[in-house]
Amino acid sequence: MRDDFHSQAWAENHRQLSTAIHKLGRSVFAVFEKLQALQFDAPWRVRQTKREKATCGPAA
Repeated sequence: MRDDFHSQAWAENHRQLSTAIHKLGRSVFAVFEKLQALQFDAPWRVRQTKREKATCGPAA
């Protein structure tokens, strides 16, 4: 078991494992970038949705 990294299976497949880990890392990084952009974006840049007019008193 201690020489598992020297086995034939590891020699043939370590590139695929490294690629999969790299893709996972890039995906996680992209998600955190989007989250950070949403949390710390300037509030004056956010487009307001059209609001309904406020009514005073009971509706007629």
